[in-house]
Amino acid sequence: MEIENYQNIKTELVKQQTVNQDQLQNMNGEDDEKLKAAISQFTSVFLKLMFQSMRSTLPKDSYIDGGYAEEVFTDMMDEEASKLGSKQSTFSNLNRLMFEQLNQDE
Repeated sequence: MEIENYQNIKTELVKQQTVNQDQLQNMNGEDDEKLKAAISQFTSVFLKLMFQSMRSTLPKDSYIDGGYAEEVFTDMMDEEASKLGSKQSTFSNLNRLMFEQLNQDE
C-alpha cells in the first residue's frame, strides 16, 4: 500500500515540475518587468543596510538626543536615499547583471 502512495506522490511531483518548467518557458515582458522591479527593491534594501552600517560607525552626538523620532526619521531618510540610489548608473549595472543571471534559460 505504501508503494502505491509513493508512486502516486512521485507522479504528482513530476506533473508539477513539468508545469513549473512550462511556466518558466512562457515568461513574457510582464514577468521581466516584475523581475526588474524585484531586483531594484533588492538593491534598495542592500543600500539601506549599507547606510545603516556606515552610520553605526559614527560617534554618537551627546549634545542633542533626538530619541525615537530621530531614529524613525533617519530610517525613512535612508530608505528614500536607497530607493533613489538603486536607480543610478552605478547600481543600474548591478541590476542589469543580476537580471541577466536570474533570467537565464536553463
